[in-house]
Amino acid sequence: MKVVFLHGLEGGPHGHKPTRLRAANHEVIAPELPTKATRELLMKRRAPLPADIAAEPIRVAAEAVASAAPHVVVGSSFGGALAASLTWGGPLVLMAPAAEKLVGVLSLPKRAGRVVIIHGRRDEVIPFEDSVRLAAASACDVALWLVDDDHRLHASVDAGLMDEALAWVTAR
Repeated sequence: MKVVFLHGLEGGPHGHKPTRLRAANHEVIAPELPTKATRELLMKRRAPLPADIAAEPIRVAAEAVASAAPHVVVGSSFGGALAASLTWGGPLVLMAPAAEKLVGVLSLPKRAGRVVIIHGRRDEVIPFEDSVRLAAASACDVALWLVDDDHRLHASVDAGLMDEALAWVTAR
């Protein structure tokens, strides 16, 4: 399966989640997202991001999705915020998405593909309640999976939850 993976502020194209996707024999396109300006702004505690700061990472994410024509897009934290911002209507897996906090996305529109939102109940970076609100307000086929994990979701990923989410969003 071809997957575009959008990483978080502390992650990258070769981090834990895209490495796990590759190990499961997925074709992974993981662009290096520009995160420096976002990290600097958040050090000053300013969120959501101003449009001029958000524009470049959203552009890079949109170009990666458009050029790859993936089966599914996976976004983690900052990458989840970017994925939630895209107009792409296919299957989507959002992992601890910072959609509300960073880009002000409060709902997902009706789309052709299913959406899974995975969020750890012990997340100290992005409150899981943000994902509860996002799922409740969305007009698409969305499933919210709250798990006993922290922001990075490493234990859940290692237990195969990301693979289960990919199977669910791509099931016909």
